[in-house]
Amino acid sequence: MSHSNRHSSQSSMALCDLPPEMIGEIASHLDLSDLLNVHLVCHYLKDATVNRYERAKIANLRTDFSRESLARLEKLSNSHLAPHVKELNIVGKPVWWTCRLGTGLAWRRRDGRLVSDQESIRRWGEVIRGFPNCTSFSFPMTKPTDYNFATSPGQRDNGQAESGETAPRLIFPRLLPGETFDDALTTTDAYMVLIHIITQAQIPIKSLTILEHEEGGLDQDRIDTAHLDDPAFTAAWSNLRELRLKPSYNFHMETVYLPRLMSAATNLETLSIQLTDGGRNLIKALGSDSPSQTFKLKRLSITEGHVLHMEPLEPHEPLSQLIAPHRETLEHLTISNLEFKWASPNLFLSRLSNIGMSKLRSLYINKVTWDSLREQQPETEIKGLTFPSIAHGQDLVLPRTKDVRYTLSTNEADGVEPATSEIRLEGEDMSSAVEALRQAAVV
Repeated sequence: MSHSNRHSSQSSMALCDLPPEMIGEIASHLDLSDLLNVHLVCHYLKDATVNRYERAKIANLRTDFSRESLARLEKLSNSHLAPHVKELNIVGKPVWWTCRLGTGLAWRRRDGRLVSDQESIRRWGEVIRGFPNCTSFSFPMTKPTDYNFATSPGQRDNGQAESGETAPRLIFPRLLPGETFDDALTTTDAYMVLIHIITQAQIPIKSLTILEHEEGGLDQDRIDTAHLDDPAFTAAWSNLRELRLKPSYNFHMETVYLPRLMSAATNLETLSIQLTDGGRNLIKALGSDSPSQTFKLKRLSITEGHVLHMEPLEPHEPLSQLIAPHRETLEHLTISNLEFKWASPNLFLSRLSNIGMSKLRSLYINKVTWDSLREQQPETEIKGLTFPSIAHGQDLVLPRTKDVRYTLSTNEADGVEPATSEIRLEGEDMSSAVEALRQAAVV
């Protein structure tokens, strides 16, 4: 036997010699992929970790709000594993060119919007309420889902679905005057189903992720904003601690609906906004004086996009205005893959230095660029933010600070993107650190 094989055998035997209770405790610190590897070593380790593996496997569930998914999760919600479900991801079932949601269930509508008080929503509310620790929800929208199977009774009784599969028999709902129904949901419908469930079942939601698709996200015409004034919704929504957004471009959603939704999250602590397609107007709206920011953030991450001014001569810089109300609570700030327009990154660093964030302990800046968009120079070169006077390296002490540690490297120019700096700072004297960055910044 080779040395490596003997060493592996001895390690396995040492682990297998432990009692099952101790192995189970060790397994509680492993993620699902590592648990699976342990699961496959031998029967003894499999038996010792089977409970941990089953719990980890169902901690994060997926659903498409279909009848099939409802039946599966109803059984799970009535089992001993129900308390181990922590997160629910609402993802459409991919079929050909689209992703389908809600199939096999009847969804009543009035004026195109879902009726809040209906059987399908009540059934889903009962299921999700059966997972007492499921307080995180995610909408990773992959494709627009505006395709509906049926728009009138009998159109799809025992017919075939678009892909050729046998469609389940649809139970026709009792309709009130002015109502219609179909057996499919758009992504916006699915979002409203969750909103109605949160309201009716009083789900204490802690985390929500909405990643809208670049070809179309939430449709303001299908959102019933009455929930924003519903005390039952605001009571449940006040539990929200973490919100991750990737908005598509929609001026009304960014400037009206999302700011109002966020203002109701009075205990929000972590906010992440990806600006890949939309979000710029949301940054401006949150940074203006009009929205009532009742929450106080501890973590803020702004990534992947542009921060754009309304006018080139406007003196305000929206990103620092967004940060300013959280100066006394913000602990971690991430600014990454951003292209500033009109206002330069230097202005942002200057405003950031003046804010005076007493609780800030971590700052990460990466791949920040500037496009001045000067009318007299329409082909102005995009420039990168760098800190050439600061020594490159890992875990160094930033000069002129009280033991603020930093790691600095350079993203080299590639012919398309300019050279930029990547810097991570950690420590208590962050006010001095931000000022040192401001003085060292070169664009």
